[in-house]
Order: sequence, then C-alpha cells, then structure tokens
Amino acid sequence: MNPEALACALTALRDRTPGIIGWNCGEHSGDMFSDSGYVLIGADGTAIRRHWGAYDLSWTVWRAEQGALPDPDVFEQCLADADDANRYECLRKFVMGEPLLVCDELWGVGFD
Repeated sequence: MNPEALACALTALRDRTPGIIGWNCGEHSGDMFSDSGYVLIGADGTAIRRHWGAYDLSWTVWRAEQGALPDPDVFEQCLADADDANRYECLRKFVMGEPLLVCDELWGVGFD
C-alpha cells in the first residue's frame, strides 16, 4: 500500500474533486485473489463506483452504480486513521446514497 496514494484518493473523495480513482490489489500475481475497482467522481457530488475481483477459481464483477458521495466528514475520519489497511478499506467500501442509476448489473463466473 502506498500511504501517499491513499491520502490523495481520500482527499479527492472528501473534496469532491472530479476525476477517476482506481485500485488494484492481488496476491500470488492475482491468480488466487485480486480486488480492483474505480470511483468516478462527478462535478455534481455524485460518483460511479464499481469493483471486481477473483477469489480462488471464481470471478465476480459487482454492478456499476451512480450515487451521492457520503459527507466529507466520512473521508476526513478515514484520513485521520493511522492504519493504512483501514484507510484502504475506507476507499473501497464507503457507503454511497441510494443508487440513482445502475449502469451495468453484477455478473460472475465460478468454476466448481
């Protein structure tokens, strides 16, 4: 994890800076576990978020949703947390308002 990149991403979310934030995390070259995603911050205070990942032999892509970003205080609290793992989780899993739009539904592939 890059603490400076996490701070930059959380600051952009807090300040509603229009643009895109992306992440990619994996173990064993992404073959056994991976987690990737993005948040596209709009000038109107909404965002589109999507993430996808693999776990063992299954692959899931969660739906792309547009919704309102939480209050800036949420991201300020994340920035104040000294634990980079907690800050990363905050980036990935913050709670948006009710979806205004679902751009693409969830799908997945599993190998049983």
